[in-house]
Amino acid sequence: MLVGGRSIAQLAESVLNVLDDAMASYAHMGRALYIAMLELEPGERAQMVAEYAVQDECCPCGSGRRFS
Repeated sequence: MLVGGRSIAQLAESVLNVLDDAMASYAHMGRALYIAMLELEPGERAQMVAEYAVQDECCPCGSGRRFS
């Protein structure tokens, strides 16, 4: 079966290649955020977390769920 002139196997391979690149980018971003959090003073870190996850606020991911 061809989709846009490419076989399903070719499409699957290109999706897997893109997925690998995306996961590597997300891992790099996660490490950078973790290191930035470690560089904060403990009081700043606690304040940042408290401001981010205030009870009964909507989740920033857009799911509509609330923090509890």
